Amino acid sequence: MFWSVLILTLIITLRESLEAILIIAILLAYLRTLDVRYYSKWIWYGVLLGISISFGLGIFMLLLSVNLTGLLEKAYEGTISIIASIILTYMILWISKNAHKMSGEIGNKISAYISEQSLMGLLLLSFFAVFREGLETVLFLSVFFNLDLLGVMIGLGIALSLGLIIGYLILFLGVRIPARRFFMISSIFLLIIASGIFCYGVHEFIELFESIGYSMGILREAIWSTHLLLPEESLLGQILKVLVGYDENPELLRVIAYVSYWFIIVSYLFCSKR
Repeated sequence: MFWSVLILTLIITLRESLEAILIIAILLAYLRTLDVRYYSKWIWYGVLLGISISFGLGIFMLLLSVNLTGLLEKAYEGTISIIASIILTYMILWISKNAHKMSGEIGNKISAYISEQSLMGLLLLSFFAVFREGLETVLFLSVFFNLDLLGVMIGLGIALSLGLIIGYLILFLGVRIPARRFFMISSIFLLIIASGIFCYGVHEFIELFESIGYSMGILREAIWSTHLLLPEESLLGQILKVLVGYDENPELLRVIAYVSYWFIIVSYLFCSKR
């Protein structure tokens, strides 16, 4: 469980950090192009504000998750899992569709803010770029807090350290990275994780309803068992449990949720290509 959570935390945090870094790089590049580098400090003010609020939100979510027990814990974990998976899925699909025109839109906004001398506009532009990625990271990682907190903390520390190094190389040394390939691969990986988190949230609500005496009938019945083939407590079972929400005895409702999730994703991708 430790290594699975650590690796997931590392990949998720590094991916979100790189998204923010690339947007900040675009902002700074446009300021250089317009020969108004003295406005750069307002971009960095927004970056610092976004990082600070993201960390504050993360600490709040951590304290909230570790202090909840019983029914409140199940309600919280079910709610945060479903919300996190929906938001992250939406953002991944939105980025995949709009990434090609983001640079132009950012350039237009910067030009407008510079012409209006709107320093607050520049600050908010970089703030929301950082905070959006920070919010996604916090939502994702909050699902793992109660699974293995140490794995989350170590993975977060490694990812942020790598992010600082990569950010320095990109922002100050002008190093280029194969961002398109990285984001394509990581987007597929994150969709797989998000599907598992979504189904984990469904499972938590099934247990919550059962705990308060509300029977979901056949929807809460396990429709198969893979215990003999792949026990959930085995090393591979634990890894898959964290990665894709594997359960050796999945409830019917969870299977329906998983199939529905991928049906929606595939349908959207198919329609967007037409």
